[in-house]
Amino acid sequence: MTRKRATRKGYAEPRRRLTRMVGLVPVLVLLLGAVPVTLSPGNGEPGVPASPDVDPKVDAVVRPLGAAPSILTTDERLVIELDNRLGRASDISASLVPSFGHVRAPIPLAPPVAVIPDAASGLWPARTVTAATFDLPDNAQLTGLYDVHVTWRSQDGSGDDRQRRAVNVVDEHPEAPRVVVIADPSVGDPRPIQEGAEDAAEGKPGSLIDKTLRTVGATDGNGRWGALEQAIEEINLVSPDLVLVAGDLTFGIHPRAAPYEYEDAWRLFDRLEVPSFVSPGNHDLYAFDDYVNDDVHAMDGLEMWEAYFGPVYYSVDIGPDLHLVSLNTFDWQQRMPFPPPDFGTLSGGQVRQEQFDWLREDLAAYRAGNPSGAIVTLAHHDPSWVQARHPWPGDNRLEMRDLLAAYGVGVHFAGHTHEDRVARYHRGNIVQSNGRPHRGDPIGVLTYLRRDDTIGHSWTQDRLGRILRQPAHGPLFVTTTTAASGLKGEDWGLGGYWGWRLADLTQAPQGGYDPNRFGYPATRDFLDQRAERPDNWNPDHAQFGVFSYPSYHLATRTIAGNDGRSDHAVVEITSELATELDITLRVVVSGEPKTLRAEGGQIIRTRTAGAVTDVWVKTTIFTRSDRTITVSS
Repeated sequence: MTRKRATRKGYAEPRRRLTRMVGLVPVLVLLLGAVPVTLSPGNGEPGVPASPDVDPKVDAVVRPLGAAPSILTTDERLVIELDNRLGRASDISASLVPSFGHVRAPIPLAPPVAVIPDAASGLWPARTVTAATFDLPDNAQLTGLYDVHVTWRSQDGSGDDRQRRAVNVVDEHPEAPRVVVIADPSVGDPRPIQEGAEDAAEGKPGSLIDKTLRTVGATDGNGRWGALEQAIEEINLVSPDLVLVAGDLTFGIHPRAAPYEYEDAWRLFDRLEVPSFVSPGNHDLYAFDDYVNDDVHAMDGLEMWEAYFGPVYYSVDIGPDLHLVSLNTFDWQQRMPFPPPDFGTLSGGQVRQEQFDWLREDLAAYRAGNPSGAIVTLAHHDPSWVQARHPWPGDNRLEMRDLLAAYGVGVHFAGHTHEDRVARYHRGNIVQSNGRPHRGDPIGVLTYLRRDDTIGHSWTQDRLGRILRQPAHGPLFVTTTTAASGLKGEDWGLGGYWGWRLADLTQAPQGGYDPNRFGYPATRDFLDQRAERPDNWNPDHAQFGVFSYPSYHLATRTIAGNDGRSDHAVVEITSELATELDITLRVVVSGEPKTLRAEGGQIIRTRTAGAVTDVWVKTTIFTRSDRTITVSS
């Protein structure tokens, strides 16, 4: 049977459209290797490329998703939702397939304990689905990340669908999850090359070559988007409980390159071996009219997002005491010419009333059932920023701050500005690090930002620091640097470094979080060596968790085996980080689990099929050191 794909619709209002892109952008797109494609509405999905190389990832299974997975213990039930726009499903069956490793045998699930044919989706606002509920098997080897494979029958015949990395089975839900935040990889972005050229003109050796290779890759095609690839490899080693992706996965400003950027972004994030939740950024949701040879090929980023990653806003419960809300803070509707009259509405934040009302109802419902549970919000933009063109020119900025505070949100994670920043809600105002509310204001000091965006000058640095670290005052607002994009914009980017943020979500006794657990211990020497503009950064702010972990400071090297044919695996881990770090390494050997032994680490999990065993080893690597892990049977 050939399954019909549902036509995916965005907002009911007219979407903004950027007209023909001019200047150097097409040249840069070709430089980066993005192949122009033809967009055709004939495949039933307006705006989705009709190319065999570009394949939307969200089809019949609309929950769980690789970008919004289910994290469950074996005594919890898995709910799988099928899109009713493809027809009502019956005789539903499902299996779990390990997402990673050499052992990939499917694990069939027992028939569903319940099927609701016209249910409201638990993930997509205002969507009707068929919801099937499954028990998980009590399997000692079940822990890990899985694809979900679903088959069904309908009036049109039979169907099947698979969603990658959609179910994560854990032994228990941690009380204090380790979370990595990654932001603004901007696949397809030429700005790092431009900055490399500027660095070279200033006499910085190697900048242009390094940044070109880490963006475009080598001439043989290897290493494309290498900076993002490196960050993902490092995050896999850290093996957090979950990863939060704060938008701008793609560059998205040329309609013929954007579909390939979506494909590359999905392919790279599909390498994350831990569950990840994703929010859209402005670059992901741009919409175009592209005039080529008098033909119009329209592409809407919102439709692309839903076809590749899922809903633009949603909420999920992770265990009994963590509620995660992912928001669309690029919530604009109007058509816009290019160049736009106000660049802020091309990039800046806004949450319109419909989504704001949904958020208020969602937070109220969760808080009513769990008065002391932790709430984390994720988005691309941050309502603690000023009302300016670039950060947040749109609606509900102050209202968002107050709403998050009213319902006891612990932290709001964001990206967009390509720079690290930590801020705290305080009586409706904001205490912030590294803020630049007005040109000419000092950089590298804590500031008190009033609701009218003026600066309160009567506050000492010591008092501001105490407020910033005290969870009782209200939510934290945490912005994370870019993983792979530009660092030195005129209105954004203080000149930091590529990286990702590791946050320990240990709640304070009264709720909320101390930002000291959210950052890297940067020093003046480190900033002088790694930051693009080191004078913009104050190393004393490391105590407030300001700084992200730098990329290119963790690496592995296989010394022997690790191929599934050898009875041993020897891997060396190297860290240049200025702090110790818990690491999880996956290797493969031939042999039975009962005969395995590890040196340099502890075996925490195995999965075996026949004579091949995947082995997960946990260890601690100390400051600026090497460690060799040997697993043998």
